[in-house]
Amino acid sequence: MAPKSQADLTWQHGVRLEKANHWQCIHYNMICRGGDVTRLKVHLVETSGDVVKCTKAPPKVQQMFKNMLTNKKEQRLKNATQQAEFDRRATQEVGGGHYEARGGGDEEDPELEADIRASLEHAAFE
Repeated sequence: MAPKSQADLTWQHGVRLEKANHWQCIHYNMICRGGDVTRLKVHLVETSGDVVKCTKAPPKVQQMFKNMLTNKKEQRLKNATQQAEFDRRATQEVGGGHYEARGGGDEEDPELEADIRASLEHAAFE
């Protein structure tokens, strides 16, 4: 059997109600307006903004969702760091004036090649 998704696991602890974006925690018996699966996770773990912490969920459940939220936050941070590093390297390579003509040094269009080099040099000073 395939592992259940985090959303499936989360909805085992809450019920979606007929009104749009309303849900009820099965432990706390509280009806919440707004939000979706992430807001239910936050409710099961911690007080955040206008979400009241569930004081009745079993400790194992709270820890499981705390781990999920922490892992998600760490993954977002890792992705942002990787993107920033990628952007930095791309900017350095372009801004540093590193450019090799397409034909391995054989300039097919000397005027175009000169314009590209000038543009790269100009970008390095900005």
